[in-house]
Amino acid sequence: MIRPLKFIPENKSCARLLREFQVENISVAAVVDEYGGTAGIITMDDLVDEVFGEVAGEGKIRRQNQNTWLMDAGVELDLLESELGLSFGEVEAETLAGYILGKTGRIPGKNAQIDFEGFRIEIVQVSLKRIERVKLIITSKV
Repeated sequence: MIRPLKFIPENKSCARLLREFQVENISVAAVVDEYGGTAGIITMDDLVDEVFGEVAGEGKIRRQNQNTWLMDAGVELDLLESELGLSFGEVEAETLAGYILGKTGRIPGKNAQIDFEGFRIEIVQVSLKRIERVKLIITSKV
């Protein structure tokens, strides 16, 4: 069943919005700015993370072997630089997903492989609007 999209102001509190989502049984809404322009989209998952914090263990890096790691695509680039010794250079992105989106200009499909200097990314899990989990493989020392 298709329902009309709910529009909410960007200054509405997360706790109030979470309650509205629950009462109205919705999982996504468009966020609008003071001029009526679209500021973004918010989901129930976004609200739960904001109100209660991320689930413990989420976003962790799990080593599979010497050169391969499985991770949440929302892991911060700073963490990857410090933990894995990678260098992403000067980029606007804060997360690995943002880095991938910035470099490719799209949301890659599941099982897509993207080669970067010194490492390869394999997309493990993707939703309609974001990259969820990836496998990072070190191909050479950067």
